[in-house]
Amino acid sequence: MLDLLEVLRNAVLITGLVLIMMLMIEYCNIGSHGSLFARLKSSGINQVLIGTLLGLVPGCIGGFAAVSLFTHKLLSFGALTAMMIASSGDEEQKTLNLVLKADVQGTLEAVQESLKKVSTEKVNVNVVHAGTGAITESDILLAS
Repeated sequence: MLDLLEVLRNAVLITGLVLIMMLMIEYCNIGSHGSLFARLKSSGINQVLIGTLLGLVPGCIGGFAAVSLFTHKLLSFGALTAMMIASSGDEEQKTLNLVLKADVQGTLEAVQESLKKVSTEKVNVNVVHAGTGAITESDILLAS
C-alpha cells in the first residue's frame, strides 16, 4: 500500500512540474506578444541550440521544458533529440548488487572489505547476501 502511495505522490509531483513548466512557457509567450517564440520557431539552428542547452540543465527540469516546448510546436523533433543526447551523461550513480560466497569466513570478510574500497562516485558496490559454503539454488535465485 505504501508503494502505491509513493508512486501516486511521484506522479502528482511530475505532473505538477510539467504543468508549471508549460505555464511558464505560456507566460513568456504572452509577455513577448509571441515574438520570442516566433523567432525560435523560424530558426532550426536556434531550436537545436535551445534543446541542447536544456539538456545540459542538471536533473529533469530541462527535459520537462524541452518537452513542453515540443508540445507547443516551438521545438522540432531534432531539437528534442539534441536535448536527449545532451542529457545522456546525466545518470545517477550505478549500483552493482553482489551475492558473495566463499569457502571460509576469513576469505569472505577479506573480499567484502576489498569491495568496500572499490566503490566510487559513479559505481556503488552493494553486497546483497554473503555466506560461506557451496552455492545453492536459493543463492542463484537471490542473485537473479
